[in-house]
Amino acid sequence: MSDPVRPESAGRSALLELETVIRHVTEQLAGYRRRALSAEAQVKEMEIATSRAADLARSAEAAKARVGALERALAEAEASTAAAVEASAVAAARAAALEAARDSARGGAPSEADAAALAAENRALRERLEEAAGRTRQISERVRFLRQQIGNGGEK
Repeated sequence: MSDPVRPESAGRSALLELETVIRHVTEQLAGYRRRALSAEAQVKEMEIATSRAADLARSAEAAKARVGALERALAEAEASTAAAVEASAVAAARAAALEAARDSARGGAPSEADAAALAAENRALRERLEEAAGRTRQISERVRFLRQQIGNGGEK
């Protein structure tokens, strides 16, 4: 004979079951969408962080190159200072030798013109020495500052 289940109730229960399945699939799709959006946001953050890291690496390389250049300039300034000190010592020795030679030749004190020329030469040498020492200090301070910046993680 026939099945005691009515065709209308069987269709209705199948419809309810279909609605339940569709609701579960919809919820799963919404979850997948949230996860995909979250993953995309993380990828963008990583791209930004990578870009910043690359910028910082370029800045660090530029700073290292600048430090190298300043260290070379410092070495040149120190060499210049040493040369100025040596020139000053040579000039002082020459002045002393001239004074001694003139004193012995004349049997007395050097002339005022000779003393004035020696004093002017000594002043010029002292000025050169002070300028070289000032440049050396300035370059040394720049190198120290850049080394600190590199040690603190780059330019800020």
